[in-house]
Amino acid sequence: MGVFFEAELAQPKVREAIRDALETDPGQVQDTAAEAARRANTVTDDIRQGTKFQSGRFLLALAVFVAIVLAAVITDALKLETSPEALYGLAGTILGLVVGFLGGEKPGN
Repeated sequence: MGVFFEAELAQPKVREAIRDALETDPGQVQDTAAEAARRANTVTDDIRQGTKFQSGRFLLALAVFVAIVLAAVITDALKLETSPEALYGLAGTILGLVVGFLGGEKPGN
């Protein structure tokens, strides 16, 4: 399970494609190589389209980031010495995590 992207299991789609291929009469297939390529492309496309962006989780992470930045701005305005630095550092870390998860989770095409 990903943080911002959730993928469907590929096994049912592959199982269905194999079952369909086994039920097809080989005598009805004119070009077996072309048919195999077509079926493989269909399964691959189905698997690639099986990822879903979890916008609620992303918005929650964004809200936490904004809250920490606002806290840093407020503590900076109140002339607190160490709190703004710590909060800005934490905000940078959270932003790095969000960007890292977004870039690392999305499957390549």
